[in-house]
Order: sequence, then C-alpha cells, then structure tokens
Amino acid sequence: MKPKYDAIIVLGGGRFNSGELTPLSTQRLDKGIELFKEGVALIICALGEHKSTYRAEAIDFDVTGAKLRKRYFIDHGIPEENIVKVEEGRDTIGEAFASRKVLRERGARKLLVVTSDKHLERSLFVFRRVFGENYKIDGYPVPCGNLLNSQEEREYLEVVKKFFISLPKDIPGPNPDLWYQEHAELYEKYGEIHDRFHANGKESQAYSGVKK
Repeated sequence: MKPKYDAIIVLGGGRFNSGELTPLSTQRLDKGIELFKEGVALIICALGEHKSTYRAEAIDFDVTGAKLRKRYFIDHGIPEENIVKVEEGRDTIGEAFASRKVLRERGARKLLVVTSDKHLERSLFVFRRVFGENYKIDGYPVPCGNLLNSQEEREYLEVVKKFFISLPKDIPGPNPDLWYQEHAELYEKYGEIHDRFHANGKESQAYSGVKK
C-alpha cells in the first residue's frame, strides 16, 4: 500500500502537573499509532515543548512533550527512524508553525492532522492558514467524550478566525520566544473563554500543567 500522506501530525493534548501525558493526549497518540501501522504515512510527528500551555503560569518541564510522545510511539512499536520530534509550540498555532518549519525541510506536502473530534475544526483552520495553499492538509477526528467542551471549542475558533484576518497571507515563521508576548491579546481572550467553562481554577486537560 502506497502511503496516502507524507506525514501524520499528532497534536499535543496537554500534560498533568506531574509531567505525565493526559488521557486527551494518549487518545490522539493511540489513533496516530493505529494509522501509522495501517500504512497511512511513513513519518509520524511527536509534538510538544517544555511548556504544555500558553498560560503565564505554565510549568517549564525538564523533558519536552515531544520526547515523551516519541517514547510513547517507540513503546508501541513505531521505529525510531520514522518519528520526527517537533519541540516548539505551546498551543495549536505554535504547533502549526513548528510543524511547518520541520516538515518543509523534509519536503512533506500531504499531511494528516490527528486530534480530538471537538478540536478538529479549529486545528484544520489553523494548520491550513499557517502552512498555506501549497499543502494538502486533512484531519482525523479522535472521539474525546467529555474531555473537551464543544461550545468552548466553537468560541476559540471564532476568536482565532478573527485573529488571522490581521496577518498576511504568507505568514513568516515567528520567533517562538516572542510569539506569546507579541500576541498577548489573543491568549487573554483564550484565557477568558477557558475560565468561563472551567470554574474554580480547574483546568481542562488541554490547558493543564500549570503552577497552582
């Protein structure tokens, strides 16, 4: 079977304060592993930097999420040479820019984004906008039950659509260290949405890994 895609990109999904991957993350990883073993692509990307969320109080973990996810892939039978680490990006936008940087160098043009079903529409909008018209980007939805809130995700999507209107058609690669400072207004809006849906300081799994 000829691979349909050049690479599978499995989006993050958060880490607990202990540093362990959340069920939201492992759901996505398990589906990515399944698709890889079916021959969908010869490359699978493990994502995640030292911080697992854009929030100011994010924990700076010693080990990147990409290293943890790479180890998960290896432990589940994926050869190391087929795994690409993407060790930048604390949110969907950051993951898109980081993936673009790595996959451009490999000449990958047909990509499959694997993420939670309720997160898929926003993810595809962001990845297609960041990568541009010369890439074919499809999505694979992973059922996540009540781990994400559909209305919350719709509100994030509306905010991010308005945000990208102000950016040029071809967006240059940002400085990862400055991106979250330069676009603080976007992440403040994200934070306001999150806090309305998660009262009493309780984080969703996608936004866990924060100092209390």
